[in-house]
Amino acid sequence: MTIQTNQLFQKYKQEILDSFMKKQGFVKYKTNSYIRLNEKFLVECICIKKSKIRKFTLLISLAPLYVPNVCLPLAQGFDLGKVITNANEKEKFKSFWWDYREDKVAKESFENVVEVIEQFVLPWFSQYLSPKIYQEDLKNGKILDGNNSIQWLIYFL
Repeated sequence: MTIQTNQLFQKYKQEILDSFMKKQGFVKYKTNSYIRLNEKFLVECICIKKSKIRKFTLLISLAPLYVPNVCLPLAQGFDLGKVITNANEKEKFKSFWWDYREDKVAKESFENVVEVIEQFVLPWFSQYLSPKIYQEDLKNGKILDGNNSIQWLIYFL
């Protein structure tokens, strides 16, 4: 059963998500991540995190190109729910998970993920084409928390 569900995951990831991400200018990074470099030299990353119960969510990250990787690996990030609710580091937010146990559900899940990326994630990335917004959100903990945001802000200035 696990082999079948993993095949469903891969099938619809390739058919639906991979082609959409390529059209948006993203390239595959590792197994389940996509990255692109925006015009302000910030690396935009969307990573799929799978659970053991045949569900998945998206992790989102944004990082200056020229920052030591000791801060936060790109394949990690914060939960999509934080982007949708515009929460800062101390606020609670709802996580969003998609199922891929059955063929129809897996297909609908990946179609919904594309809609969510278009509606929430791409506009979230776009707002950071403004250096002022990026710097303010780093200071306020909306992109990263604690020492990481301070270190990234120093490199960004």
